[in-house]
Amino acid sequence: MLSDLKTSFKHTIFYAIGNLAPKLSGFILLPIYTKLISVADYGILGLFELVEVLSANILVCGMPQVLLRWYGLTSEIEKKKKYIFTILLFLICVCGASFLLVSLGKNFLSRLLLNNTEYGDYFLILFTTIILSVLSRVPLTILRSEEMSYQYAICVFLQFTTNLIANIYFVAILKLGVKGILISQALSSTFIFLILSPYLLSRINIKVDLPELKEMVAFGYPFIFSGTALTILSLGDRYLLAQLATFDEVGLYTLGYKFSNLIKVLLVDAFILGLPAIGWKIVKENKHPQHFFSKTLTYYVFALLWCGLIASAYGKGIIHRFAVNQAYWDAYQVMPYLVLSIVFLGMQFVFFFQLQIPRKTKTIPLITGGSALLNILLNIILIPKLGIMGAAYATVLSQLTSLIFAYRTVQKFYPINYEFNRIFMLFISSIILFLLTTLFNNYSLGERIFYKGMIILSFPVVLYFLNFYTEFEIAKIRGSIKNWSRNFLS
Repeated sequence: MLSDLKTSFKHTIFYAIGNLAPKLSGFILLPIYTKLISVADYGILGLFELVEVLSANILVCGMPQVLLRWYGLTSEIEKKKKYIFTILLFLICVCGASFLLVSLGKNFLSRLLLNNTEYGDYFLILFTTIILSVLSRVPLTILRSEEMSYQYAICVFLQFTTNLIANIYFVAILKLGVKGILISQALSSTFIFLILSPYLLSRINIKVDLPELKEMVAFGYPFIFSGTALTILSLGDRYLLAQLATFDEVGLYTLGYKFSNLIKVLLVDAFILGLPAIGWKIVKENKHPQHFFSKTLTYYVFALLWCGLIASAYGKGIIHRFAVNQAYWDAYQVMPYLVLSIVFLGMQFVFFFQLQIPRKTKTIPLITGGSALLNILLNIILIPKLGIMGAAYATVLSQLTSLIFAYRTVQKFYPINYEFNRIFMLFISSIILFLLTTLFNNYSLGERIFYKGMIILSFPVVLYFLNFYTEFEIAKIRGSIKNWSRNFLS
């Protein structure tokens, strides 16, 4: 089992590097954005991001999860190729129909979301990006299934480079603002799709399996609803902020979310990209999957909370350094709460994957849908009173509710003995250490970096004195330290 865990985390590292690259362009360009784009326009950009994520989740129809399952549990090459073409053709039809609808209703969408019609053409640019991204998920999912995380990371890095260069040209030089950002995304999505096309064509057999497609759609369609609900949980508060507050507050919340979302990009998204290939392999070979998932969750939460501690402790200083315009600086206030919500979200994704094993995917949208409705209700109550902090509180409470119901559902259909005593210890330790870091918020820059860094580095040490580690884990840690020391001194 240890080798499977190492393999899973090795792929997670490559996926993290690949996922981080596209987000880096946003941080590299943040000084330009905050100088050339107003807080209100940054809020509008946040709403476009909401539409992008929501639409992509709907249009992809759960087909990446379908492809991972069908591809991973089949040994016959010709069947795999047939499955890929069937899924690809289905997505082309869905995306083509959606683009036609958006072309006809672009002004309606602009008026609905942004209260005017001047952004109609922006939606056409945005949906070009969305459709190409959806179609690109097919070859990217094949790379995941074949455990080619290195090649995956290279492809995503190339997309990041294209997006970065395009942004410099359209935003910094031509000063096209939000439109320039959207054009850059469309160009980078086109580039990566063209790069992946030869690989995709080599993996298809031009034959449609309609009976199997019915099974695929039945397995995948619940992910449309769960993906929509998760998007509402994560990003829907931006729309409610726009309606109940101001675009300035949407902009602040979007910036706070962008920095908090680094944890999601580095760990949650990367881990969920790597887990299915290893998970389905372990299930297929019946290599004690329950024990594997239990240990995986514990180590996963350890990594999430340690990285979350770093982001929360340094959030204020990072935003103040990156944002040129001081009007953006209050965005740091929401970061600790959004980081905590992302930890809850990451744990949910592990449970949701486990529900795929007994084919109980229909329960996932029920869980996320109920939590999304709770999120909307809490936002309506809290935003008028507390602004962006109300949206942050609503997100934490909603994600916690979703996590609890996800766990209860997994225990009903695929019982696993999780190490909740250890996980609880991780949460308590990280929260206390974070509160300690806030004592140094008013110190000089050098002192803040040093003292907060010492507190953050003490996290695994504190756990040692709390008897968190098992004897086996302590032995492995000591062995790793000895090997590292031997290699360093030799």
